[in-house]
Amino acid sequence: MELENIKESLWKSSLNYNSEIVFYEVITNLEWIKKAIIFTTNYNRYLNKNFIFNIYNIIELDNSSLIYIFEEIIQYLNLHKKDLSQVDTIILDINELPSRALLKLLEEYHNELVIINRDKSDYSVIHMLEEKNEKIYYNPLFNNEIELEYYDEIPIVVIYDNDEKRLLGLLINLLRVFREYGYNAISFTNSIIGSCYGLEYIPLESFLGLEGCNDILNNRVNYLNGDISFIGIIEEKYNLNQEVLIEEKLDVDIYILPEKRKSYGLKNDKKVIRFTIESEVNSDFIKKIYEDILKCYDKI
Repeated sequence: MELENIKESLWKSSLNYNSEIVFYEVITNLEWIKKAIIFTTNYNRYLNKNFIFNIYNIIELDNSSLIYIFEEIIQYLNLHKKDLSQVDTIILDINELPSRALLKLLEEYHNELVIINRDKSDYSVIHMLEEKNEKIYYNPLFNNEIELEYYDEIPIVVIYDNDEKRLLGLLINLLRVFREYGYNAISFTNSIIGSCYGLEYIPLESFLGLEGCNDILNNRVNYLNGDISFIGIIEEKYNLNQEVLIEEKLDVDIYILPEKRKSYGLKNDKKVIRFTIESEVNSDFIKKIYEDILKCYDKI
């Protein structure tokens, strides 16, 4: 079931559903854009869309070849160069990745560049940061070296810790870093305090008792347009039964654990990232955890 169908079905089943209101897709995770111009070979996809930023124009491109696409974009930019001073972002939504020559040309306009990743079902974006060396930033969890069909379900990372303050700091800062790199990360926690920081509260024991709780979690993340989900679990002491239940009920990809914490309930093939109990939640610590997560997904 496609993401938009899931969102629409959830909306129709909600208490706020009104049959007289039309359901519109919302393109999200683009809060940093103020005003954009869109070049697209998929013009109909942008009809009846609610954007969270201003649109300068949407230009429909010839889909026959990259050469025609290149020529059309050059022609438009040359004709409207003065008007584009108010545009901060150029969005390319084409069925093939653009050539280096086109990227080099667009770099001269000093705009941020976003490319819609046609391979992802939720059409999330890849942020192409402006770099003189033409370095292109692809979403590391969904790069060309990974078979995309393996990621029909949202990646799940579980973090255990007995220190609530450290766990919440880890979750909040991981969200920030992942979102800075173009992910829409969603975090859940069994800490009620976490909800005050924008984290999704999850009553762990009752949630794990639900039939199909993995699908419920997956649908919730999809509804929020999430790319990856974190579940932060505060535990006063090691609970083998809970660990086994989580392993059985949820399709967890990676566990992040304190260095000396037991892990008897985890299967041997699970990816585990360890951190020392003295670790402070600073930028270096968060960056290392972030990089370790990406390395794990490259090997899954």
